Amino acid sequence: MLRISLAVDAKDAVHISYFAEQSDNYGSLKYATNASGSWAVETVDDHGMSGNYCSLALDRGGCAHISYYAPMMNLKYATNASGSWQPQTVDSGLDIGMFSSIALDGGGSIHISYWDGMTSVLKYATDRDNTASVYTLYVRMLGSGEGTVTSNPEGISCDGDCKGAFANDTQVTLKAVTNQGIFTGWSGACSGTGPCTVTMDESKSVSATFDAPCPAVKLMGEEKNSIAILRQLRDRVLAKTPAGKNYVKAYYTYAPELASILAGNPAIQQKALMLLHEIIPVAAVLVRGEAVTPSPEIAKAACSLCYAISAKAGPGLVKILKQLKRDIETGGIFKAVGRRKSGTVVPIIP
Repeated sequence: MLRISLAVDAKDAVHISYFAEQSDNYGSLKYATNASGSWAVETVDDHGMSGNYCSLALDRGGCAHISYYAPMMNLKYATNASGSWQPQTVDSGLDIGMFSSIALDGGGSIHISYWDGMTSVLKYATDRDNTASVYTLYVRMLGSGEGTVTSNPEGISCDGDCKGAFANDTQVTLKAVTNQGIFTGWSGACSGTGPCTVTMDESKSVSATFDAPCPAVKLMGEEKNSIAILRQLRDRVLAKTPAGKNYVKAYYTYAPELASILAGNPAIQQKALMLLHEIIPVAAVLVRGEAVTPSPEIAKAACSLCYAISAKAGPGLVKILKQLKRDIETGGIFKAVGRRKSGTVVPIIP
């Protein structure tokens, strides 16, 4: 006897559960999917004649949930939400569990209808009263940088989009660890930059954003106070204006290329470090909300650095550096810091 159930996920991947009978008294519940691009078959439950009258449904994350008839005439349920199959008995007795049908509601709760052959009645089971054994925590990685997200208790450890299953009401703490990048914060079920703690009373989703490596941080090394001022300049000044936001976006977009150029050219690296040391006092004044005009010497050094980097850069970065150089020379840079001198844009370099 062969029973089959099929579902298609949001990415049009096919998921199939079926009973594979090997002999008169032995068979197993199987699961097949082409989600990876080719067909993969797994054994869900191979105890006796497990798997007859199977029914399959998918949750929002594409994890499979299967109800089925098992040896000793029990209704069983299995899911791969944790990464491996976890069968469990839903109802037991004489001739219970035939003709099951499973569905999940919008909150991820499981609903199963099935036949009780002993009493000849239709029965219904659900975990809606928070009796579910697991909920799924989805983690999405955003940004152009590299990093890893791990969980306590264990269940999540990934450097790309992933998910993990945790028992109902479990408190899960996620930690972001940078690799080649800067962790800039959580979104979704968490916010901020510290550890992310969620209570798994339902399936939840969290995003972690890692920005590309920051060349300024690499150059300044242990100069933590100076690095803090530059970050405050980014968050408190540049992030407040459209022009400033564009500069920040361009900086992180081309940060890997810029870092590579600096690492391979000690002379340019030294020129950049000297310029940063001159910019820090100006940045500190701007962070305090006070007016300041960079000296012509700083402006000329910045233009010179733009020219040196452009000689080594690709077309995209060259375009950005030309715009920056032009803004420095004409005074347009003031747009990025949200102020103008005497109501007009003035040149920094006479």
